[in-house]
Amino acid sequence: MKRTLIIYNLLLLITANILSGQVLVNSLIILTPDLHEISGLITLDRGQHYYAINDGGNEAVIYQLDSVGRVERKVSVVNAINRDWEELTTDGKEYLYIADTGNNKQKRQRVVIYRIRLVDLIGDNAVQADSIEIIYQQYPDKKPKGKDRKFDVEAMCWMKDKIYFFTKNWMQDIPLKTDLYTLYPNPGIHTLSPEKSIAYSGRFFMESQLTGSCFDQESNNIYWLTETQIIQTDAPSFKRKKMVTYDLPELGQWESICPLGNSRFAVARERNKVFGQEAALMILSLKSQD
Repeated sequence: MKRTLIIYNLLLLITANILSGQVLVNSLIILTPDLHEISGLITLDRGQHYYAINDGGNEAVIYQLDSVGRVERKVSVVNAINRDWEELTTDGKEYLYIADTGNNKQKRQRVVIYRIRLVDLIGDNAVQADSIEIIYQQYPDKKPKGKDRKFDVEAMCWMKDKIYFFTKNWMQDIPLKTDLYTLYPNPGIHTLSPEKSIAYSGRFFMESQLTGSCFDQESNNIYWLTETQIIQTDAPSFKRKKMVTYDLPELGQWESICPLGNSRFAVARERNKVFGQEAALMILSLKSQD
């Protein structure tokens, strides 16, 4: 009982200093069965079209969607393998990046980012990708366990010439933390160590693990996605007292987020049979508390 009270008081202390805002849902669109395992989403034209991917074990394919989530085109990445595709991001000018960084079982010391020219993505149905290989310098000699289970990445975004990666840690810390890696995305092999560990949530860890992220140029903020929340950060400092949380309308396997402008965002979820939910695209607006 004493331990439970200590944990409860810790959670109250942790969450008391975090600002909160409101989510206004504009629409919820059920996606085609082709995207039951959607894991990454971007737009180049504020939501007139989207590009999406599925996660591991599916085809090495990028889907072009219209504004209401209908598949318009499939683009094959002919020299890539979808081992565990988890995220999409773009510099908005020259390249799209696919994060093949999923590592739930913590078996991968080396992961890869695929880089595709936007002009090829827009104009061709089959494209070639450059490979950006990543080696985790702090990966232990044996398969990570316990406190070392921190080499799974599902959240990645482009900001100011670099790619930011945020780990989906499996440690039950209070507050939950994510490790930050950054990379200038040039083809080749890169050995990376985390730049910092960022504390951000006092919720149950499986509700708070980071599953997606995006950089919003209008607000100059990085936004994180979890199964229950959107978290606005003041990147690159990531100070906890400046974070703002927005509760999603329902628990779900929310996997990806991209900005649409004017505080509007698109978020996508996978199908989840346990929750009785189909894969979906939700368009929403974020409103800060006055």
